[in-house]
Amino acid sequence: MDQGAPWEKGFGWLGSANLTDRALSDDIEFGVVLRDPQLVEPLVDHFRWLPAPEKQVMRPA
Repeated sequence: MDQGAPWEKGFGWLGSANLTDRALSDDIEFGVVLRDPQLVEPLVDHFRWLPAPEKQVMRPA
């Protein structure tokens, strides 16, 4: 059963982190935690909008 993603509870995390050997040893990774629902909710809406087939923004690989 789907328990829901953390960002649906009023906080989220955005970042560039890649869990590869090179990323962990050589790259600079960045992330930010958002705890304000007024910031999180529009981002969740945007990321849910992107893959919508009728928007034709993203295609399946």
